[in-house]
Amino acid sequence: MSSILNSANIKFLHRSQNALSEMLTTNLYRQALKTPGIEKVDVFHVHGFWQPLYPKIGLRLGKRFNRPFVVTLHGDSIDPKDRFSMPLRNLATLEVLREAGAITTFAKETFNALGELGLGKKSYLIPNFINSGLFKRPDWIKNNSGTKIVIISRLSKPKDPITPIRAFALVKKEIPEATLQIVGYGPLFEYANRLVHDLGLDGSVTFVGMQSNVRKFMWDSDIIVGTRGSYITTLEAWAAGIVVVAPRFGIMKEIISDGETGFLTTPENIKELAAVLLNLI
Repeated sequence: MSSILNSANIKFLHRSQNALSEMLTTNLYRQALKTPGIEKVDVFHVHGFWQPLYPKIGLRLGKRFNRPFVVTLHGDSIDPKDRFSMPLRNLATLEVLREAGAITTFAKETFNALGELGLGKKSYLIPNFINSGLFKRPDWIKNNSGTKIVIISRLSKPKDPITPIRAFALVKKEIPEATLQIVGYGPLFEYANRLVHDLGLDGSVTFVGMQSNVRKFMWDSDIIVGTRGSYITTLEAWAAGIVVVAPRFGIMKEIISDGETGFLTTPENIKELAAVLLNLI
């Protein structure tokens, strides 16, 4: 109930109430305490920091059981002008970060900002934390046609999976045999399905939903279109040996050398993305 009240308050009154937020935090904290075996946990780890709710719960649990508390800033945007960025300089966020035993991030921009905030001594930049060997394309898989495109992403507004779908519609006009596979799920799943139908892309675009193992979808593709913050997916795609096209945003512009290790396009620019895909194919 406290969650519903808090969400309604933010949505309709456009503000949050500290009392409701605190009620929700306390309720979830009490639920977490009932988790079987929680007293045997060695480290409490929270990732993501768009709201301080779960980090606050992690911090309370760490103090309750006298265990280390680690925060991973699972995001690459800290620009105050970006409505989807992490509120790194928010007082509630800083309060939790100052209490954390360690902070990790994969983005240089975030790491540098942590240093400016006086948190550099306990902050760690971990640029590659995946087992890339798992994603190497097996030798028995034959080369593909060169026309298979894949998106692997959460289907939500911050990720913007809609621009790649609209760009693919332009690609399809020039190259009828081109296909697009969309791996993932999220709030925009139904809208994306309707959009594909409205654009006349039925049969060329396939939705496979949420998947625990994305390797086979990479191995069966030629090009992957990254969405905002597709950092882990990019590392996996490189290991699988497929071309990466991503928006020039956040950490993507940090790790991709445009035209050398991948291709960068202007965020939300449908025609530019379509042109790059057509050129690649």
